[in-house]
Amino acid sequence: MEFVNKVIERHYCEKPRVQIVPADGDLIQTQRSFNAIVQVFKPLETSIYKDKAVIFVDRQADITQRDTFLTNHANLKTNGQFFESMAASIEEYYPTTWQKVAADVKKMSGDDKLNQAKSAGDGIIKNDFEQQMPKLFEALSKCWDLAYK
Repeated sequence: MEFVNKVIERHYCEKPRVQIVPADGDLIQTQRSFNAIVQVFKPLETSIYKDKAVIFVDRQADITQRDTFLTNHANLKTNGQFFESMAASIEEYYPTTWQKVAADVKKMSGDDKLNQAKSAGDGIIKNDFEQQMPKLFEALSKCWDLAYK
């Protein structure tokens, strides 16, 4: 969340405000966050807000959970509201300057990940974000398209 907030603040401050629910760089929390997404969408399925939510997740190791979720909420895929990273973590998805390999990510503490996010968010240029992190940029663009203005 730190990274995305910094990118928005630096390069897209004119865009509508969006709400971001992070997993906070914790693999167990990531799993819980996906479960939380499942729970949130139960009431949203019949809500007027279901067409406003956009989901961006790290590449899922357990595609069964993702596929089940998308089967149960087909409108998310149909409407282009679900995005999955090409990398298993944001640290592996950053542009080359900040990018880590999976083995290094596993060794990182929460503070290490936060510091990396701050550094990447403070240093990334708009074009690099858009070109080297296309799925995240697409997800943010969809958020802005769907946001109440």
